[in-house]
Amino acid sequence: MNPYDVLGVPRDATKKQINEAFRTKSKAAHPDAGGTAEEFIKLKRAHDTLADDEKRKKFDSYGVVDGDNDAEMLRNAALHFITAVFINMIDQDSFSDLRGLDVLQCIKEASLDSLCDLVRRKDKMDSDIAKSRKQLAAVEQRMKLKAETGKNIFTDIIQRRITSMESDLVPIKKGIEVMQEVERIAAQYEQTGGEAERDIFSDMVRQTYTTSGPKWTRRTSF
Repeated sequence: MNPYDVLGVPRDATKKQINEAFRTKSKAAHPDAGGTAEEFIKLKRAHDTLADDEKRKKFDSYGVVDGDNDAEMLRNAALHFITAVFINMIDQDSFSDLRGLDVLQCIKEASLDSLCDLVRRKDKMDSDIAKSRKQLAAVEQRMKLKAETGKNIFTDIIQRRITSMESDLVPIKKGIEVMQEVERIAAQYEQTGGEAERDIFSDMVRQTYTTSGPKWTRRTSF
C-alpha cells in the first residue's frame, strides 16, 4: 500500500494537507456513508502512517507500512528499492526510449551489490555472536558469584552484547530477503521494442515522464 496514493497527496504534503485529504476521503469511504469498512480502514492506515513522523520516515526510506503482512512488506520494500534505482538511472541518463540502456541488468547488478554487502555483514555478525556465546560459556564457568543470590554482572555484560547484536542482525536478514524479492520481480520482465505498457516500471515515472520507447512485458515462462 502506498499511503500517498491512497490519500491522493504528493510526497511533500504537509500534515495539514494529509489531514484534510483524510477528512474528505473518509466521509465518502465511511460505511455509514455508503462506503466499505475495508476502504475506510485503508484510508485510516494511510493517514496514521503519514501523520506520524517516524512511520512516514519508515515508509519513505523502506516502502514499509505498519500492519502490512510479511509478503506485502517484502514486496513493498523491494519495489521501493527498484523505484530508487530506476528513477536514478533515468535521471542520470538522457531519458527517451531506453535504447542502449539495460534497465533490468542495472537493477539486478544493484540488487546483487546490496545482497553481497548484506551477506558479508550477516556472516560477520553471525561470527561475532558465535564468539560471544563461547565467551559467555567461559565466563559462566569461571566467574562465579560467592553468594547464590544476585546477578552476575560479567555474564550480564556479554549477554546484553549478544542481545544487541541479534537485534542488529534482524534488519540485515530482512534486507537479504528484500534483495531476493527484487531479483524475483526483475525476472518477471524482459525489455523489448515497442510502446510502453503500464506496469511497475512505467508506474514509477507516470506523471513525470512521457514514454514512447521500449515495451516492458511480463515473462510467461522462465
